[in-house]
Amino acid sequence: MKTHRLILVLTFLLLSTSSVFSNCCNGSEQQGIQFFVGTWDQVLEMAEVRKKPIFVHMYTNYTPACRKMEKEIFKDYRSVNLYNTEFINHKINLHTKEGMKFKERFNLPNTTSQFPVLLYFDQTGSLLMKKLGEKSVNEFLDIGNQIIHASDGQKNKTIAQPYMNYIIYKASYEEGERKPNFLHEYAYQAKKFNDNYLPMVNEYIAQLSDEKLFTQKNAQFICDFSDDIHARPFEILLNNKHRFISVLGREIVENKMKEAIRTAVVNSAMAQESEPQNFQYALRTVTKCNLSDASEYTFLMELLYAKKLRNWGSYRALAYNYLENNTIENANVMNEIAWQFAIHASDKDKLELALEWTTTIIEAKPKTFSYLETQAALLYRLNKRSKAIKIAEKAIDLAKQRGINYKSTLNLLKAINTDTVIPQNLRK
Repeated sequence: MKTHRLILVLTFLLLSTSSVFSNCCNGSEQQGIQFFVGTWDQVLEMAEVRKKPIFVHMYTNYTPACRKMEKEIFKDYRSVNLYNTEFINHKINLHTKEGMKFKERFNLPNTTSQFPVLLYFDQTGSLLMKKLGEKSVNEFLDIGNQIIHASDGQKNKTIAQPYMNYIIYKASYEEGERKPNFLHEYAYQAKKFNDNYLPMVNEYIAQLSDEKLFTQKNAQFICDFSDDIHARPFEILLNNKHRFISVLGREIVENKMKEAIRTAVVNSAMAQESEPQNFQYALRTVTKCNLSDASEYTFLMELLYAKKLRNWGSYRALAYNYLENNTIENANVMNEIAWQFAIHASDKDKLELALEWTTTIIEAKPKTFSYLETQAALLYRLNKRSKAIKIAEKAIDLAKQRGINYKSTLNLLKAINTDTVIPQNLRK
């Protein structure tokens, strides 16, 4: 009888094409097209195992047409039925690192008035179609159907084995399977397929005695799933930090804590909270974690929050005040801060200070392409054009030697030679 019921549950789950994505969306999105949350590599993996083409919605936060597509077109039941059934859906903000990579790679427009951009790929990630601007429901459906028909020739309807194995885990869980080893493995499977893993994680942890929490296997498990600073695994990691360090090492434990805190800061910024309570909670968590570099990491999270909100005045003030009395050993971090000054600062004293930072890190690592590019940009902002051109050309020569893409430096040289403003999105 139990086997028969398992088969019924398995059949239902196989027919439910959107179940894996249920935790990817917030409350409002659950009534519309469901978008996979993860990296582009994970999207490609999901497309491969589910044998489906990919739809990517490229958007900006402030373009009315993007908001209209999300609020109306993506919530129309016809769009939902087609796209949730036939596509792996993913969305990318233009003004993110991933968004800038897509803009460069797929030759997206420079003017945001042409957004949204709708990109369609086959299951291997090859671009099939690119459409610019707002679409009506009928236009959106027509495009989707064109892609489906174009994909039919190469589409293998057989479900890939890794996904089939995951569906079996999911069905067994629905049937009431709760053995510790099963929950342990199912949690990792759910995380791999971007599903909600916290119920299984919490149930697994609940079956462990206090001492068993700190075996190598279980300590690693709890650390691996400490992604949310509000969730039970992170709470256990935080409250027993020293014991986890004794098992896993300080670097692994503190890096995981930092990763979870950073995620909370980014989520808070993306939510654009009028009262940033979650951001403040994330900063308090830095203190609770007693990180070895707590002061510096708090500063970096404040800087990240200002950057994500594009609050460049706050960004400059934070960097200036902190670095007046402190140093940061990580040269890449210093270069990033100096670059943001080159793009957004207007005060000569602050630009001079940023140039000092860049000069210092170049003295330590003279053959680093991005450092030279930053120095060239700062020299240009300080009206030292001839020196800026010389350093930019030096950066290009270094890039050629090392096979580095130097298109951003060519665009910087163009700005210098035409005496125009350095584009904010120059560096991808």
